Amino acid sequence: MTRRLRRASPKRPSHPARRQRAQDVDFFLMSGQSNMCGHTTSPQSLTGDASYWEQIKLILGVMSDPSVNVSPSMFEGALFDVIRTANARVTSDDAVAAALTNGTMELHRAGLLDGLDAPLQLGSCSYVEPLGGLRERDRSGGTRPTAWNANCGDSFGHEWMFSRTLEMEMGQQRPFEAVKNARGGTEIHQHWYPGHGTYWESLRASIRSRKGRGDWKGFVWHQGTQGMVVLFLLQLH
Repeated sequence: MTRRLRRASPKRPSHPARRQRAQDVDFFLMSGQSNMCGHTTSPQSLTGDASYWEQIKLILGVMSDPSVNVSPSMFEGALFDVIRTANARVTSDDAVAAALTNGTMELHRAGLLDGLDAPLQLGSCSYVEPLGGLRERDRSGGTRPTAWNANCGDSFGHEWMFSRTLEMEMGQQRPFEAVKNARGGTEIHQHWYPGHGTYWESLRASIRSRKGRGDWKGFVWHQGTQGMVVLFLLQLH
């Protein structure tokens, strides 16, 4: 008997991207309506443009500068004035501006607002807007390092502070991606409900497209007022 010998296949050089195991990436799904989309610098933002964010970012940048010797209360007062002026379009209640100011100062004291222009080392983000069925608009241009200007919102939403908290405060050790699939003006039962929601297939595709590429770790949902309007109308009838 003769046995045919097979020629050994030459070993291919290992590409850096292939060396990283799929299990080394953590995924977090983020969905909902306009609150999840984020309208920081868009016409739908509080000031209708980027001025609100630019003013806050300027104050935060000076606050983080160790060479500036100014009382924290002065910075807090400046933040309050900017936030109150911007929110005057939707409410005259100073308690809202005070709560937002206090929250911002807490984030600053925790160090989560340092180095605002630097992208994260481990965190990345992506953002698609569902259009119905499997059709969607890629708003971020694929997966990008998480930063306020990564276009994972207009120009950012919850994914930014969520990712900064994971990496800078909670000690996330592995690369991770905030996978955003969200659209404004939507309602849970009509648009997102499993099986028949207008955008359910797109949401499910965001999950399935990452099969074998990592581990799903969490799901973050922010619905906002649209669902409350529907509940109110149902109560009237």
